[in-house]
Amino acid sequence: MHLKSAFKLGAIFSSFLSLILLVTASHYARRYHEFITRYVLECPMRLDYLWWLIHTEADFQGQYPSNLVFVVEMFKPTTKALRHGWPPYICPGSKRRWGRNELLRGETDYIYVNWSRWFTNYCEVPPDFPLVYDRTLSNHHNQGIYLLKVGGEIIWDPGANWLKQFAEQHPEYALIVPQ
Repeated sequence: MHLKSAFKLGAIFSSFLSLILLVTASHYARRYHEFITRYVLECPMRLDYLWWLIHTEADFQGQYPSNLVFVVEMFKPTTKALRHGWPPYICPGSKRRWGRNELLRGETDYIYVNWSRWFTNYCEVPPDFPLVYDRTLSNHHNQGIYLLKVGGEIIWDPGANWLKQFAEQHPEYALIVPQ
């Protein structure tokens, strides 16, 4: 009789352990999927959308906008939108919570380079120059930044090394390199 009880207890313990492993594996699979979605898909899609908005504004105005305030004004920073990180000026990987006043001053998760200070015609800016990039490395676990170039190309820049090299080669533009 004791052997039968031990077998039942072992089966219950084994089932319980299997359930714990299944729940844990499911949790990590969901987190991995969220990580991939957020850092591999959403951020480049937002930068692509910003490129379209910036170039549409530049076509309309004849020069690049001076900052991203026009985007903030298009997508009013409501509490719900900010909490869920919906606006295109919020990096999906950012943990920072922006206040409405900061956003209306043009402070966002991205650094925007206003090339109109150096180029009178926005079409003269070389397509491989940076246009928008992550403000901090922490947006992507201190691994790197996404960078949108003037021509629309979006690159993953590990450690912001491409941007550092660009800033060293072009000190006249005084670019801010994310830390």
